[in-house]
Amino acid sequence: AEAAVAAPQLRLVSFNVQASNPAKPEVMDYLRNSDADLVFLLESSIDWEDAISRAALPFTMVAGPPEDRTFGITALARNDVIARVVRLGLTNEPGVEVTLDVGDRQVQVLAIHPLSPTSSNRSGGRDAVIQSAAIWARSRTVPVVVVGDLNATPWSHAFGTLAGDGDLVNSLDGFGLQPTWPAGLPWFAIPIDHLLHSDQLTTVDRGTGPANGSDHRPLEVTLAFAAG
Repeated sequence: AEAAVAAPQLRLVSFNVQASNPAKPEVMDYLRNSDADLVFLLESSIDWEDAISRAALPFTMVAGPPEDRTFGITALARNDVIARVVRLGLTNEPGVEVTLDVGDRQVQVLAIHPLSPTSSNRSGGRDAVIQSAAIWARSRTVPVVVVGDLNATPWSHAFGTLAGDGDLVNSLDGFGLQPTWPAGLPWFAIPIDHLLHSDQLTTVDRGTGPANGSDHRPLEVTLAFAAG
């Protein structure tokens, strides 16, 4: 859809930084120079939070990994937001819900990182988290965004469930393939980091950034309210 005339924009970065990634200074420089309004760091940890606190980034840390996990999701916001950790799926995997104002309207964003489907049990766990995210999206009364490392391609059944049951639009539509993983094998990489949104929103721009030591490339998406 076309963006509404003079519509305010919402810029998001979702980056699986890889828990063991030693290139934290490079990642901090990337974030410092980004123009994002919201940043979600996946596979974040206490070490990553320490690096963020020392980097004097132009963001406030509004959510971090739950205490019962070695890594999780850290959310950074440029302006005032309301953030909370939500539990998803049969295994209560953590996600981060952020409520913020975009112009004079409210938007809710849910960042998730379901399990990689390396076994039948993990595949079922991933699908349950994605199904929970779809239920969350459909139950909201304001425009929504679901973003994160879904560990699923856009052609998978799990992704189709999120888009269909959540009544969401894939931000990748019209922007090519944009693979994000594995960053070190670009000819074999696939898109597993995604952003989907309500049809009240539209994707103005979409791309990927430098891996900076991670096995993922960060996803960079700019949204606006759709015309009409």
